[in-house]
Amino acid sequence: MRVTAVHEPSTTAGSEDAARFDDAGASDDATPRQLHDATPRHHHDAASRHHHDATPRQHHDAASRGTTTDAVIADLAARQHGVVARWQMLELGIGAGEIARRRRGSRLHPVRPGWRGVYLVGHAVAPELALETAALLLTRRRASALARWSAAAVHGFADPPAGVDLLQVGGNAPVVDGVRTSVVTELPGWQVARHRGLWVTTPARTFLDLSAVARVGDVERCLDRARIAGVVTDVQIEAVLAWAGARRGARPLRDLLRNERDGGYARSRAERRLRTLLTEAGLPTPVRNGMVLGRERDLAWPAARTVVEFDGRRYHATPQQWERDRDRDGELLARGWRTFRVTWTMLCHRPHEVVARAAAVLALAERDGAWASGDPVHVSRVDDAS
Repeated sequence: MRVTAVHEPSTTAGSEDAARFDDAGASDDATPRQLHDATPRHHHDAASRHHHDATPRQHHDAASRGTTTDAVIADLAARQHGVVARWQMLELGIGAGEIARRRRGSRLHPVRPGWRGVYLVGHAVAPELALETAALLLTRRRASALARWSAAAVHGFADPPAGVDLLQVGGNAPVVDGVRTSVVTELPGWQVARHRGLWVTTPARTFLDLSAVARVGDVERCLDRARIAGVVTDVQIEAVLAWAGARRGARPLRDLLRNERDGGYARSRAERRLRTLLTEAGLPTPVRNGMVLGRERDLAWPAARTVVEFDGRRYHATPQQWERDRDRDGELLARGWRTFRVTWTMLCHRPHEVVARAAAVLALAERDGAWASGDPVHVSRVDDAS
């Protein structure tokens, strides 16, 4: 069989922008310009338009000359992380019998058991992002985007979840095992973006959605990673919060940012955050609340003869406390120990600087021969004789 005059829908609508989501939110009864269709409106207009693919002219020319069915399917799958949908193949002019024959011939494989109408092409093992692509294709005619943990994983500040999280504008959510779809009445175009070939909520919008379902500590860890990677700013999050009003997730996210700004944190939270940053950067993990020169210290690298102290407004802002801190620093310095001071603001807003400075302090200790023997992870107390 040969297929000609192909104007196929795809997940790679290169020149279409996120305005489709604004259009989709206008009415739940309308058929929006959905994620996977490269044509501007409904598919019946496709014959009179060129689709907006990243390489439209090449594909259109090949289709006009006549292309084998397998080649057309393979071309579509190559731009969709190895996945095609039954409805896409039907719209390409590939008959139900041809699809069934390819399934029997092991050229089309189920993406997952129970996921009807979406297939892996030529291989049975799903490549990276195949599940996410298939889940989006299952929404078919609705504007949809990866959201929550799936969006966080695609942006790189969380591990991939079991299953796929989606936001869908209007309509009925597909009931598919492993796909968690939340139907919303609107999803502004500025809160979605193309990333790795898929529509996904922006990092700022992702944190709003995560805050509605996840524990504060988990959101904090993701926010740390996102800030280090430079994929989100507080200005962007505040813009989403201004739009969100009283929507789910807005209050806990506002509280999180407010606590960071006010310095109202528990020392244990700061310790956890710093230890996470250092571990992810591949630096040695400091000891918690160890005794150094007769005093308990927040964190310490005994092998590098370096202590970490947290400066919070609540406990370190008075002149008396400032004097005590300087006295403790001098005592440590006189005995050959360095002090590395960190503020909550630094941890929240400049975590990459904290990591860089920690690495520099440890490098100086190694250069100066300050490193002691022993594994710093297992040292819990350091007395005057050290």
